[in-house]
Amino acid sequence: MQTYSWFIIAATVRDDSASLSQINTYRHLFQTSQPAILRQLSGPNAGAYSNEADIYEAGFQTTFFGPNYAKLTEIKAKYDPDDLVIVTSYNGCR
Repeated sequence: MQTYSWFIIAATVRDDSASLSQINTYRHLFQTSQPAILRQLSGPNAGAYSNEADIYEAGFQTTFFGPNYAKLTEIKAKYDPDDLVIVTSYNGCR
């Protein structure tokens, strides 16, 4: 059986002089329309490198951790019962 790895990079290029309103428009586009396209292209077992992804991703559990989220949450609960490690969009944080 062959397995394949491929990478999709999505970027929004803007001028440094873009206004806050323009930046928010780009961000809204990235958060609303682009994720659906990327999920369709990548399939159900894909993931994202969380340091470069949107921390407000609605489905961060699947996007960042794929089918491993539940198991990783169990591991975090076992080894970090006092929640000393707190990271936005990480296991058990939402």
